[in-house]
Amino acid sequence: MRTISLKEDVLKLTSPRIISLLASIELNKGKTFSLPKLKNVNRLHDISKRRSTTSSNAIEGIKVTPTREADLLTKGMKPEVYEDYMLTGYNEALDLVLSSYHYQELDENFILDLHHLMYRGYNPSFGGRWKDTQNYIIQESPKGDKKILFTPSKPMDVPSLIGNLVWQYNACLRDPDVNRLLLIPVFILDFLCIHPFNDGNGRVSRLLTSFLLLKDGYDVDLYYSLSYLILNSQDEYYQALYDSDQGWHEESNDYSPFAVYFLQIVLEGYEKLNKMVTLASMKATAKRKWRKSFCPREFLFPKPIWRSSCFP
Repeated sequence: MRTISLKEDVLKLTSPRIISLLASIELNKGKTFSLPKLKNVNRLHDISKRRSTTSSNAIEGIKVTPTREADLLTKGMKPEVYEDYMLTGYNEALDLVLSSYHYQELDENFILDLHHLMYRGYNPSFGGRWKDTQNYIIQESPKGDKKILFTPSKPMDVPSLIGNLVWQYNACLRDPDVNRLLLIPVFILDFLCIHPFNDGNGRVSRLLTSFLLLKDGYDVDLYYSLSYLILNSQDEYYQALYDSDQGWHEESNDYSPFAVYFLQIVLEGYEKLNKMVTLASMKATAKRKWRKSFCPREFLFPKPIWRSSCFP
């Protein structure tokens, strides 16, 4: 069974690229302090939450039409099929993250609760339980050929591994030698390599990413969905995971590729938020702000939102 060594693995992440990304994130984070005071910030928060719900599910191939998405997430219509239930379940779990991060500590029960909420409406007995069968990370070619890319931990080892991982994470938070932001991607990669659930591991990992960032004061996901950015860079996301999980069981893997990808996503989110702050401070019409932002079409939302400002 793999030995978890969070502090040791975080302290290895000292490449110039990682140091540069950390500095850039802190710089851009400091420029967003005025965001909570902006007009329509609640609308911005709602958009980010909706994007996170749809994007995190879409990464796993769970998709609904925009019309159905609006029916489920804004009009409160009842789910009818599997995709509906996964969307509303994730939205409930994200609600828990956003409402509890101020006081909730990371523990095994919280992780189980997130998983339970995801499946509560569809199959209550399935959610909130560690896996009981061996799972595999499989790549399927266009011809239908399948290849095992990674074999996660055995079901019998999950409670011990997750318990140790959570304990070490909380211990590292009290260690001044450990960079808290770097601690998150190392934790998430270990979580995904353990793959503690029969299904839903990727979605829970993104819920935990949001939770851990918010607890450490990195509020980017409140205003701009990081899951949305991951969805739009899936090839890089999966390549980074693959590059970092090779040799994990033998404790010889390199966390750097996934850490770099993670930091790049966080930085991109903050850069987009800074653009919003700049646009909000401009003395110009909403139409002129939109033109100034050079927003691509995929960022457009219904007119009531765009009348007030542009959300890149």
